[in-house]
Amino acid sequence: MLEHPDSFGIDSDEAKIEINTNSKLKSECERYDQLFANLNLGPIDSWDTSFKTAFNYCIKSSNSITVYHGDDLNFIYNKKCIETIPVIKHLKLLDFGKPFNECLPYNKTVPKEYAIVKTGKSVIEHDKYHHDPCGNGIFEERYYTYSMHPIFKTDGTICAMMGFCEDTSDRVFFDRRMKTLTDLKQINEINDVEKDCQQIIDELRVLMQIKIDLDLWQKGYEESEISACVKLIDEINSVKPGKVIWDDVKNEYNKSNDKYKYIQDFHKKWFSEKVESLIKKDKNFTKDEIKIKRFQYLLLGDYIIKYDTENKRHLKYRLINYQRLATLHDLIGNKILELPMSTTFFTKHSNGIKFESFIKWIKSKLHVVDSRLS
Repeated sequence: MLEHPDSFGIDSDEAKIEINTNSKLKSECERYDQLFANLNLGPIDSWDTSFKTAFNYCIKSSNSITVYHGDDLNFIYNKKCIETIPVIKHLKLLDFGKPFNECLPYNKTVPKEYAIVKTGKSVIEHDKYHHDPCGNGIFEERYYTYSMHPIFKTDGTICAMMGFCEDTSDRVFFDRRMKTLTDLKQINEINDVEKDCQQIIDELRVLMQIKIDLDLWQKGYEESEISACVKLIDEINSVKPGKVIWDDVKNEYNKSNDKYKYIQDFHKKWFSEKVESLIKKDKNFTKDEIKIKRFQYLLLGDYIIKYDTENKRHLKYRLINYQRLATLHDLIGNKILELPMSTTFFTKHSNGIKFESFIKWIKSKLHVVDSRLS
């Protein structure tokens, strides 16, 4: 079976294709000549230097490149084309080097583009529609971004056309889908499926009155950490605490021209690494400052859910996590900063019931009645 020529080991050196005299490479050249016999190009040594360079560049390139030679547009393509361009995948190997209208007779675009290229101009197309065969007589809608350029011989005449091509169909289909969803105002629902489903599950669990153990949250914590929480509750019962100051964050968000970027950048800056790593990276940060920033982000999330539903899809965690944190903040105010838990206690998806257990425990200690969690 004939191989694609880029497996033959033919290299270019200053626009020359060198053929060694050893028997192995001679054998490869014989298969090479057999494959290109229908090109009517003659021996390799007779090829124009510029065409040698273009041909070898096409065959060896890691990008999808095609060459169309002569007025018959003898069709040359590399392995990357076979891998990434569906219409070329379906060509038979022996189609390589044949006139283009024999390989893809339905395609009338390339001959028209070659007529333009022969005048010395290039052709550039973005997301160009093609009706391509995909086997068994079936055609499919495809889109390509590509450019076609003339290959000049040393005497200044044009001997071939070189094409650089990328199949952009998936992106075009995705953009089309997103536009449709936006037009239908359904994009929020699509992006929030996972978060909303989990929220429904949480609400159903509450409605079914599944008992939440008040002490469940304590699992994994030292006695000293639990005692710290008890002490904190005693202080709250004695003196009503203030709130976490986060109005500046809310104001910055509201003034931001790009809400998505603001949400993403804020999260990346304060949550992308562990507290110790953030402090090591910037010694101006303290552990308490980082903790405040993280709680500000979570409170901002609750604000977005309530007042800017269009952007809630950009939030990192499940929506109910932000709402639970806001409930906890309403109960203990800025004492939330003194809790011995790491931020992951409040953001980790699998901690939902433990988080709810902690809220219920606090309400029982503060003598707060909540029929929803009873």
